[in-house]
Amino acid sequence: EAHATMMLADLMANAREVRVAAKVQTLDTYAPARRITLAGGSQFSDYANSDPIAVIKAALESTLVYRPNTMVMGSAVWSKLSSHPAIVNAIRGNLTNKGIVTR
Repeated sequence: EAHATMMLADLMANAREVRVAAKVQTLDTYAPARRITLAGGSQFSDYANSDPIAVIKAALESTLVYRPNTMVMGSAVWSKLSSHPAIVNAIRGNLTNKGIVTR
């Protein structure tokens, strides 16, 4: 009986996760003023020319009502952003001028 209860709870939690993921990753969920479309050299896959830290800071300073403490993105964006040299340098720190100060 406990096993069946745990399975049902897991099914419900997974179903909720799928609904939330679909909602937050659907473009129409967000007002056009709160969307950022990156093109050409500004795309995070262009490690030499893009500046993800500046893009994120600009988004935080734009039309947000509350300052978020969590950022949500799809796996395609995460795969590029997580290995972007500017992000890696900001997290790990190094002797260059690339980095970010956190509160």
